[in-house]
Amino acid sequence: MIKQMINYLTNNPQVPQLVMNGQASLVGVSPAQQKTIVDTITGGKWTEIDGVRRSYWFA
Repeated sequence: MIKQMINYLTNNPQVPQLVMNGQASLVGVSPAQQKTIVDTITGGKWTEIDGVRRSYWFA
């Protein structure tokens, strides 16, 4: 499921911005996972928010 979500977000670059602005959310993932996914896709634009450290995902 997360792999499909990452593919979708990569192909629709406006969606991560909506998530960062609080206008959308990623259903089925925790807030920490949501921030990590968006941070990874946006190249680190959403790091260190609410104490969430930068994370790296390897697939």
